[in-house]
Amino acid sequence: MSLRQYISFTIDDILFGLDILLVKEINKKLDVTPAYDVSDFVVGTSNLRGQVITILDIGCRLELQPREVTSDSRVIVLKSEQELSQHHKSGRLTEHTSEDSVGIVCDHIGDVIELDDRDIQPIPANFSIVSAHFANGIYQMDETLMIMLNLGAALAVEEAGNATS
Repeated sequence: MSLRQYISFTIDDILFGLDILLVKEINKKLDVTPAYDVSDFVVGTSNLRGQVITILDIGCRLELQPREVTSDSRVIVLKSEQELSQHHKSGRLTEHTSEDSVGIVCDHIGDVIELDDRDIQPIPANFSIVSAHFANGIYQMDETLMIMLNLGAALAVEEAGNATS
């Protein structure tokens, strides 16, 4: 039995889950400087205690409606690959984030949920909420599904964009 904790959050009323080990912090409101001539899902940058982080609208990457950063929005600041290296070496974590500091905009933060890996089911063949490429699995919660976000796949274009800059 392998228990893991996941933070739940919503984008466009769709419930997502993300391994808590990937999360550095959650911010209620960050001042975002808009970015121009970048991928559609790059909202801008923000100064977080002296560190510049890129703010991403992961919903755009998932082919959902673009987010407008409002006072109700939340930003999940992710740990960088360097910060996650110990978890990768120990085998506790296989998911990847970004070499740089990034934050993802979401509409609402839910609870931290502890799950057994066996409770996460594979993506059904007829799954159409988001591309199966961006999901590691699903978890049935009462009357709703929580999509376990494949963060590495969702951030892959951002990494490719940085490589060509």
